[in-house]
Amino acid sequence: MRRELTAIDTPAVEAVVVTGNTKSFGAGANLKEIRYAQLQDASEDYVWAGHETFAVLADMPVPTFSLVTGMALGGGMELALHSDYRLATSGKAQLGLPECHLGFFPGWGGVYLLPHLVGAKAAWM
Repeated sequence: MRRELTAIDTPAVEAVVVTGNTKSFGAGANLKEIRYAQLQDASEDYVWAGHETFAVLADMPVPTFSLVTGMALGGGMELALHSDYRLATSGKAQLGLPECHLGFFPGWGGVYLLPHLVGAKAAWM
């Protein structure tokens, strides 16, 4: 994703739109990849790779949009939070950071970005 985002000729576009499919905008990190990174003692590198990728989107000099037509959970939600604007399909979009209820910490900025966007009470729900 970082390669694709950095390849965008931003002077030639008016906006960047991130989409998924009708079922999923993004379901988050691959748990097998996370476990592999842990076993290779590369967890920090894995987390930083996500931060660096999402920072490219967040720092775009043109408006960025996430069109959420399905679930945006975990890392998918964090991806949407790094966009300037988020549009969700009514009745179909499922948004959240379910890893919080599983004892995991969202590693790509969700615990900071979500409450700052919607308030602490709404972020908890």
